[in-house]
Amino acid sequence: MKRLALLAICALMLTWMWSGLARSRDELIRMRTTAVQAWKPAEEALWHRSRILPGLAALAPKSRPAIESAMAKMAAAKDQPGFIEASVAIDEAVSKWPLEMEALPPDKVLDPLKERLHEAEFKFAQARRKYNSSVQALNIAIELFPNNLAAWAFGIRRMDNYFLTVPPLPR
Repeated sequence: MKRLALLAICALMLTWMWSGLARSRDELIRMRTTAVQAWKPAEEALWHRSRILPGLAALAPKSRPAIESAMAKMAAAKDQPGFIEASVAIDEAVSKWPLEMEALPPDKVLDPLKERLHEAEFKFAQARRKYNSSVQALNIAIELFPNNLAAWAFGIRRMDNYFLTVPPLPR
């Protein structure tokens, strides 16, 4: 009789622990989904920015090889790390433009393109901040008990933040 009671208590405790892990798993999956969805606007902003580049490349002949290389990386990107690598290449190419662009006189073609580029950069910065905050929330949740047990048990891993490696284009 005592063994049966002890077995029942153990079964209840395991059920309670499993339900807690399941809740933690569901919460971590929800947070990961939020982070993945937060990346989509960043990816769209990167594509928008890459579509502006050909017009600017025509006006910046010294930067053209770097721009074309960055655009090729963007076209070949199939996943998030690929898009991040392409974005870094675009950032590096764009960071060299201010010196070349300052030498050009104000232009009815150049000014709208520069304005569109700044708008695309702003949208990307907003999306990147939202993505990074979602990733940070997920990574913190994974570190906390009992979420760390659920993350370990169900294979939920930390995600990487997106950081700029090159300063943004000055106005």
